[in-house]
Amino acid sequence: MPEVINTDDERATRPQAEQPEVHMKSLNIGALVLAALFCTAATADQDMMNTQPQGMQTQQDKASNPHIEAREEAKRKHMKMQNEEQWRKDAEQRKQSEMKRPEQSGS
Repeated sequence: MPEVINTDDERATRPQAEQPEVHMKSLNIGALVLAALFCTAATADQDMMNTQPQGMQTQQDKASNPHIEAREEAKRKHMKMQNEEQWRKDAEQRKQSEMKRPEQSGS
């Protein structure tokens, strides 16, 4: 059986239970924060979805258009030939440099 409080002084010294309104306010604030986070995440995800298909569409265009693929292949062959030519020039320069200084080559 609960104790009976007779005076206002006794009420002031005893701890009071928290009011349910305080709990409701914190629940409302928490729900608002979670809703804001959810909306932010959904918006960011939607932005990513809007930018992603553009890149995929470019890949599809490359695959369906033989002219683009042929041009890419020609660029790769051209770069390969340039690299090989540069390698040959460098090798020739090293060979000429070694021939000019025979006294420094390994003896």
